[in-house]
Amino acid sequence: MKLSLLVPFSLIACLFVACGSPQEESIVETPAVDPMAEESFFMRNEEILEAILARLERENIEHWLKEDGSVGFYARDTETVDAIANAEIGNWVTLQ
Repeated sequence: MKLSLLVPFSLIACLFVACGSPQEESIVETPAVDPMAEESFFMRNEEILEAILARLERENIEHWLKEDGSVGFYARDTETVDAIANAEIGNWVTLQ
């Protein structure tokens, strides 16, 4: 076989071997979060804490103060609590 034909055939053979057969994608399942699971956060800045607590009250987010000084809430409200905390921290920073 000529060298000029051997190179393309070798490349094609390597591609077939390297590609192999398609494999099933493995699906990683994450466990569902219990919406009634308790979450909490700490806020040491009293001004920001008061603003967050006032906003949680206005938006009817169920929350409570825990013995360790953290603010407790339910996992179902995590995105809302995060948004409120970020907004109030941003407001405080802007005013400084």
